[in-house]
Amino acid sequence: MIKIIDNLLPQHEWKTIHDYYLPNDESIEVDCPYMYLDHMVEKDHFQFVHPIATAREGGYFNRLRVNRVKPILDKLKVDFLLRCKVNLTTQTPTQLQSTFHCDSEQNNLTAIYYINTSNGKTRFKDENIDDVDSVANRIVVFPSHMMHCTLTATDVKARVVININYLPHRGPAKIDYA
Repeated sequence: MIKIIDNLLPQHEWKTIHDYYLPNDESIEVDCPYMYLDHMVEKDHFQFVHPIATAREGGYFNRLRVNRVKPILDKLKVDFLLRCKVNLTTQTPTQLQSTFHCDSEQNNLTAIYYINTSNGKTRFKDENIDDVDSVANRIVVFPSHMMHCTLTATDVKARVVININYLPHRGPAKIDYA
């Protein structure tokens, strides 16, 4: 149902992604633009978003931004990228829960890649599924129709994740000539 993979990327690839999307005083690049949204799902809490690609009508595709996350897409064996964005939520005094939602009603997958470690979580509406802790370089993959939400972090200034909705590579078509 859900799959969790720790240490998805080699350390140097994770660090490159981390330092771009969550710059600090030692970072070389600090030109990652985020857009302010006054909501996460509904009017539950604000967040900042860095769009990478969307296949929706009037879609958006930025090749440079896609290439930045290519190591993750390669590990997932993405065949078709439906949507990809970086979500940055700021520290809250108490843990807030966003509204439960599903990323898509279609037959595709959602992956959430955790850029940094925090006490924020991903929670599923299905109470039989444990919360997924935000651990740097971890990814959780699940069917996009599964209801889930975000729990904000109280222990770091920002919780940063990459949200990916995609169709996985299913291998070459097998043609039976018999």
